[in-house]
Amino acid sequence: MTLRGYTLVEILVAIALFALGVAALLPLAVANLRAVDAAGVRT
Repeated sequence: MTLRGYTLVEILVAIALFALGVAALLPLAVANLRAVDAAGVRT
């Protein structure tokens, strides 16, 4: 690890973890939006 920034491996790991987090949360967000639409709450 360098003091000036991140190494390539650290950047790749961070991107991979971020992608996994988005992939896990996106379906939940879509389901919540659909539930709100079905309930007719959205203005």
